[in-house]
Amino acid sequence: MLSPPTKVVALAWQIFWLAGTEPAIAAVDPLALSHREAATADAAAHEQSRRFFDNGVRLYQDGNLTGALAEFEAAYQIHPNSAALQDIALCQKALYRYRDAKLSVELLLTRHEHELSSSDLKAARQVIAELATVIGTVKITVTPATSKVSIDDRTLTQSELASSLDMDVGEHRLRIEAEGYETVQRTLMIAGGASNPPLYVSLSPTHGYLTVLTPDEHTAIAIDGRAVAFESYRGYVEPGRHIIQIYRSGFEPYEAVVELEAGQSVTIRGKVGVELSESEAEEATLSQHPILAPPRQLRGWYGLIDASVLNWNGAPQDINPKDPTNLGYGYGLHAGYRLFTPIGIEAIAGATHHSVQGTCATGASASYCQNVSAPNITYTLDSRRVGGALRIMSRGESVRFTSSIGVGAIFHELNVARRISGLDAYFALEAGTQMNIDHLLLEFVAFGWFDSASGIHSGQDMPYQEGNGIQMFGLSLRVGWSEWTPRDARIAPTDTKL
Repeated sequence: MLSPPTKVVALAWQIFWLAGTEPAIAAVDPLALSHREAATADAAAHEQSRRFFDNGVRLYQDGNLTGALAEFEAAYQIHPNSAALQDIALCQKALYRYRDAKLSVELLLTRHEHELSSSDLKAARQVIAELATVIGTVKITVTPATSKVSIDDRTLTQSELASSLDMDVGEHRLRIEAEGYETVQRTLMIAGGASNPPLYVSLSPTHGYLTVLTPDEHTAIAIDGRAVAFESYRGYVEPGRHIIQIYRSGFEPYEAVVELEAGQSVTIRGKVGVELSESEAEEATLSQHPILAPPRQLRGWYGLIDASVLNWNGAPQDINPKDPTNLGYGYGLHAGYRLFTPIGIEAIAGATHHSVQGTCATGASASYCQNVSAPNITYTLDSRRVGGALRIMSRGESVRFTSSIGVGAIFHELNVARRISGLDAYFALEAGTQMNIDHLLLEFVAFGWFDSASGIHSGQDMPYQEGNGIQMFGLSLRVGWSEWTPRDARIAPTDTKL
């Protein structure tokens, strides 16, 4: 069984076996060293360092390299000496941490050169040369430059990234991450003794960067109904459509809509509007709560296509329909803009078709009845209309009541024995239900169209020279897209407190 001093000597020498030479330096006896430095060093700390060192020797002999390294490092931190530093390098090399071992031997030459003989110095330099053959260099460049770069779970400093990195030969885990960007993880294979090809990594953006600036430190800022800051805000937000609100108690709020793409940087500058009157401010203030982001007005474009089933009331002169239910079909397009939550305006284009069977009245004077060989007659009415409407909607986020009033021009084409057509005006009313599923817009309405028909004529034939024109009543199912979504109006008071 070796005595502790003999174990120390044997372990300290092993570091120089890496260079193929046998060291000539004498082993450092921790007990003797303690006595020599007792006059200038703290005896208790020196004793603790000796205990760490002895523990490291035992752990190394047991094969616990990680534990031995921890003990030697603790001993060196309390009492720096060449013996502890040599054994630190020995453990690092055995753990394949060649770069760290090389740094430790270089530190040995820098700090403890006076403790080493000329042959020991030569041996240490040979160790450094051999370790250099199992260390490779690589230059890593990342975009954005502010990315956090980690190798084997160790975060690199900006100064390390500015130059080539020394890395142990073999496989390494690389992780690059930055706020607003997709994290990249790769495996690096490093060849020793040479410069490896440079590595360039550009992260893909996953968010946009939003800056909101106001001129007043008392002005609050909300994004999508969530209060985030006073005076200014800077941060990454998800791509898509966002509602920016700038508000202050007693003033008219400012609101903006921004479409943000991944990687895009957008700056919004705004300020609150005019000061509200005392009654307006009192109505707007929630005395029981802190300042809340005001409910936003839903604005934006929308479009719908529709399919309709409708009944036609208004037979031509001298014709009696066989069936009072004259069902037809229609289709159309609606394009509009929601000015604010309850009001929208829209343009409308559409067409309808009816095919009706009837009989000519006895003694009919209309030429189209006189020219038929039998009293029974089949005729069609095709209509094409273009106009506008004012739409009124309730405040529902996902489901709402909707109604509209509209006017426009309509072109009728009546085919009864021959073609008779004309251009007239129409008036329309409708009411129904509208639903938002994200940007998907669904609408189901009942409508009434009241068409003037005095313009329908051909020569002396004027089928609608008397009466109230043509009325069409029906149901319409519409599908489309809206620029707003239900979440644009949603505000959770618990999320909006500043």
